[in-house]
Formats: sequence, C-alpha cells, structure tokens
Amino acid sequence: MQWRRPLSGAVRAGPLVTPNGLVVATTSDTLYLLDRLTGAVRSQLSLPGAVLATPATDGRRVYLATTNGRIVAVDLASWSVTWDRAAGDAVYGAPALVADTLFVLARDGRLWMIPVDAPDAATSHTLDIVGHRGADPIGFRRARRQR
Repeated sequence: MQWRRPLSGAVRAGPLVTPNGLVVATTSDTLYLLDRLTGAVRSQLSLPGAVLATPATDGRRVYLATTNGRIVAVDLASWSVTWDRAAGDAVYGAPALVADTLFVLARDGRLWMIPVDAPDAATSHTLDIVGHRGADPIGFRRARRQR
C-alpha cells in the first residue's frame, strides 16, 4: 500500500481518477479531492446528501447523485458546484454518462436524462419500477427492444 488517508464518513462509492487527483465521495455528505501520489487532501466540498455509488466524469466535471435526491455536477478545475438538480427521490445507483447526456435512475423509478451543458433541458420518464441500481442506458434499450 502506498498511502492511507482517513476521511469523515464511509466510502461506499468507488473513487474516480481524474487529471486533478483522486475524487472520493463519502456518506458524510462530503466530496474529497486527494493527491494521487501522497493521499493528501487537496480540497473538500460539502454535498447535499450522501453518495452511495461511483460518480461519473467527463474529465471536466464529476457527476454524482445523492440519497437526498440531488443530482450534482462539480467542476474539477474550480472545485465548485456547476449545477444541482432535484431527482424527486433518493438515488442509490451510479449515474451513467453517454456522450453529453447524464442518465440517473431515482428510487421512484424516474429515469432522468440531463444534457450536461444544458441541465435545465433535462427530461424524465417514469419506468414503473423501484430504482435500487444505477442507470444503464444500454440495458434500457435492450429491454425496450425485447418488449
């Protein structure tokens, strides 16, 4: 092991390796940016809820969803919230990023499709399921074709 760093809260989501460092979300509603070589905390950011699943990234931003039903984009360069949207219910699974669209499945079965550069143009569809996992755009396409 190269280094060890205690953080507040449990780490349930997988860490993200980014050009700016290692991004780690915890259940104490905190997002950390760690130095990849030393594990030193470079920065931290308060979040509107706990993150249980691995965030997505496009290299510019980190996209995450919380148990308080928030979908958040964090700019890696400024380490600040770019946008924050309500999901309507808790999100337990990981968001999926496909091209310029973020897919998020809320616990109430609502699938959100959010253009990352125009979050106000987000749309959602009710899938009549309970969402305990992340959004899987490929799986949704396969399921639709099989009906």
